[in-house]
Amino acid sequence: MQNYPKISVTIINWNKAEDTSKCIDSLKKSNYPNFDVFVVDNGSIGNDAEILEGRYGKYATIIKNKENLGFAGGHNVAIKHELDKENPPDFIFLLNNDAEVDPNCFDACVKTVRLSNAGIVGAIINRTRDGKVLSNVSPLINEFFGFKVATTKIVPPSEPFWEVERVQGAAMMISRKLLEQSIKERGFYLKEDYFLYWEETEFCCYARTCGYKVVIARDAIVSHYDAKSTGHDSPLTYYYFTRNRVFLANKVLPWHLKILFNLWYAPTRIFRAFQSACKGNTKVSFAILQGFIDGYINKRGKWKNHKG
Repeated sequence: MQNYPKISVTIINWNKAEDTSKCIDSLKKSNYPNFDVFVVDNGSIGNDAEILEGRYGKYATIIKNKENLGFAGGHNVAIKHELDKENPPDFIFLLNNDAEVDPNCFDACVKTVRLSNAGIVGAIINRTRDGKVLSNVSPLINEFFGFKVATTKIVPPSEPFWEVERVQGAAMMISRKLLEQSIKERGFYLKEDYFLYWEETEFCCYARTCGYKVVIARDAIVSHYDAKSTGHDSPLTYYYFTRNRVFLANKVLPWHLKILFNLWYAPTRIFRAFQSACKGNTKVSFAILQGFIDGYINKRGKWKNHKG
């Protein structure tokens, strides 16, 4: 199908077989004729892999990891499997299991690549928990200094795509050429020592340093309930966001902003931990402080308090 480059959709499941089922069901409604689906069960406690195999074994490839390898590790298993094929796909589409794709999403992403020659294409994310839109039109520096990126407004609809500094890993299409360059130059696809959160941003930063464009496709729409696997206000979310923000800021910021970030981050994390403690959220308070400490002592990978 020359006019329809091959896409491999990779999905990570962790103890959420029903959410993953809804995600796969949305893929079945896609208008794009040339894609396959790869689901990695990332060490679920129960029998999620068997459930998904029974429901979708003829439609998707299901593989079960013995342990939870995190967002990057799970996707890397799928990416390696797909790119090692005799006829590998042209693109890998990372998709969160608690997301549902619009039927025209893949077609819009491929058309955007042809228009922009981008290495990474992100979708418009409709966040179902609060009705806001994640379009990442704000500079990356806003994330480091705590400014919100969720908005109810996006760029004018007359623009079919726009260039950004990073996209959401919940719905992110990456060219095979870029992935192959990453494994050749760095020895990995996505950076696994982040374990959860910010690794897609790190990959976008890498892509841009290599000269690849990172864009958002106006007509690629995905609905997503973010942080559903870990819980939006869970200690896990606060720990990994806090720790990995330190990792990424100290890697990509210029020296003067790096100094400013490190001066700003300590008091704001202490204040946030104090706020949580005052509200009775002592586990969240501890997670924030532990994430901050682990960020600066360079403790990477899975948090010791992350069960499962």
